[in-house]
Amino acid sequence: MPGYEVISSAVRAEAPKWDEFTDVVKSTLTFIQGATLDTSAFFVLTPTAGIEINLAPETHQRAYEKVRAYMESVLQGAEREFPQIGDALVKAANKYDEAEEEVEFDLNEIWNIENDYHKPAKGPR
Repeated sequence: MPGYEVISSAVRAEAPKWDEFTDVVKSTLTFIQGATLDTSAFFVLTPTAGIEINLAPETHQRAYEKVRAYMESVLQGAEREFPQIGDALVKAANKYDEAEEEVEFDLNEIWNIENDYHKPAKGPR
């Protein structure tokens, strides 16, 4: 189309990046799924007092598990959605190409500007 062109190849070039992101998410998800900790991991050892039992390790373990589980769910969503983003980019590029083929026209057919500071169109409208 004269004066306007979507570079659909650039849109398509973005799609494989989302596959790479999916691979990173998968490995991170595997790590997060295995990153559970027992309550004993939240006991604090101090040089002067030994194990501080009154720091409520169960509370810290529950808080940690909530964050870990939340991150796991976010990564599971990303693992499902990132490939869809790549596919959507390819589909959008294809639609741009189809639209350009269907709508291609010469703008001079609908707008004619003459030099000398534009003279009004002649004839009926």
